[in-house]
Amino acid sequence: MHLFEAAPANLARSYNNLEGNGGVKLTTPISDTLVKALNPVVGTNDDGCAPLTNAAEVAGHIVLIRRGVCTFIDKAHTAQAAGAIALWFVFVPGSALTEVTVPAAVKVTNLPDDLELESVEPSEVQVTLRGIRRELVLSDPNQVAVRVDGYLARMGRRTFAIEEDSVRRPEALDVVGVHPDRVKVSLRPAAGAAPGG
Repeated sequence: MHLFEAAPANLARSYNNLEGNGGVKLTTPISDTLVKALNPVVGTNDDGCAPLTNAAEVAGHIVLIRRGVCTFIDKAHTAQAAGAIALWFVFVPGSALTEVTVPAAVKVTNLPDDLELESVEPSEVQVTLRGIRRELVLSDPNQVAVRVDGYLARMGRRTFAIEEDSVRRPEALDVVGVHPDRVKVSLRPAAGAAPGG
């Protein structure tokens, strides 16, 4: 198969293709412009798992949608709603969503001036992240850390829940879970703090 006209223009070249088992069997060739799908990010911005933001460009043409994240039926409905005359799935190696669990050090920040950290238990938690496989492979596990806001220690709090926004990680990855999801902080008066706070 060769595409002579495509949007974006860099899609115009030769491709290997294989007719799928689902959908309508083609009895005559379809010849039309191929337009890459664009949608708000669910897994990727071209997976067809949300209404297309370039539906006006897609209408009346063949739409190119990346495999993965949602079902083929969901993608077909998205293409149909955008007015596409045909749908072409493309497989991009490393584009499947996957999960990985990594250790993350716990850092306590924003402590009141009159207190200092004695210990945090546990000092490391397990964070489960979800993202596109290539993002997980390319990410640096050392970029994952948990930050606990110690300001509430001023009011006596010593046990802190770890929320999703407490986890520093690469922007493209989502937090699925943290275990354990609470840490216990031990504090002592800061050196030079006045007795009685």
